[in-house]
Amino acid sequence: MLLVALALSLAAEVKAPIPGQPVEIALELQDFRLVQDGVGGKTLLFGEIAGRATISVLHHESAPYRTSQECADGWKGAKEFTVGDVHCIEKSEEVGKTDVKNTHFHAYPVTPDYAFDLHVSFVHVGKGKPEFTRADFSAIVKSFRVLGQPDRAKLIYALDYYALRDEAAKNGRTQLEWIKARCRERPDDALAHFYLAQLLEASDKDALATDEYALAAERLEQRADLQEKEVLVLLESLDRIAWFRFTKGDYAGAMPYCQRILGASDQLEVAYKGFRQEAFYNLAICHAQTKRTKEGLESLRQALALEPKWKQRASEDELLEPLRSAPEFAELMKR
Repeated sequence: MLLVALALSLAAEVKAPIPGQPVEIALELQDFRLVQDGVGGKTLLFGEIAGRATISVLHHESAPYRTSQECADGWKGAKEFTVGDVHCIEKSEEVGKTDVKNTHFHAYPVTPDYAFDLHVSFVHVGKGKPEFTRADFSAIVKSFRVLGQPDRAKLIYALDYYALRDEAAKNGRTQLEWIKARCRERPDDALAHFYLAQLLEASDKDALATDEYALAAERLEQRADLQEKEVLVLLESLDRIAWFRFTKGDYAGAMPYCQRILGASDQLEVAYKGFRQEAFYNLAICHAQTKRTKEGLESLRQALALEPKWKQRASEDELLEPLRSAPEFAELMKR
């Protein structure tokens, strides 16, 4: 205990903000050297700490909410342990036939709004005690804090979504059964079907998720007064269905969902450019794979008009092979 106390006494508080929100994380780190902050949309910090270890903290919005245990699930061959109510894993791998070992620690703190992945890795050489131990990692996890409250109006979904998520989250690992009951009680609740679909997809139940995404989309398409963030739910629902069919090679089945995405985003082209360009591109593939060369070339033209950088992607995509013999394809690559 004395050694742990000494290590903590040398530690300093390190903070990193969540972009666009009045929220930041804080944790105590010994001899921390920042390598880069804001590395990507999900990475809050990346640096080095004592004992030749690297540390990173990633985050994503809890949409849907997942418990710390659920975030830690899926590791094979890892040792599981907890620090307070935070679930953690430890996994080591031998490097060849040498005395070199790579060790990774992951901890998964969660809040109602965010899930975090606190990751420390290091290389240990020899048979002696490593410079960084589970006790050191546990001390860091204990120090992890989330400061501030997010402005939910700035989060990606409508406020009603988060109210539903909070109710579901109260049920912890039984929230799946809770949201199923909610869908039975309120069959016209598009958000409930959408949330259930997200939970099912997170559990790798893609076929069941497809059915729920379809119900969410149908409920929303029946309304004429959708707000912008409700349109996002509609587009995501259609996009996930198209993707599931697309990955199974069901191009004819994916085609109408791509077309519905284009119809739903027609008046919101700037805000939903990503959905539109991906839908046009995927539609080009669907047409190519179902021998509709003319339609495929037109869809590809519209995709490249929205994202010219995709010419390289199109030139190498094997799924667009049926279009390459057409003179128009070479012209699109030159523009």
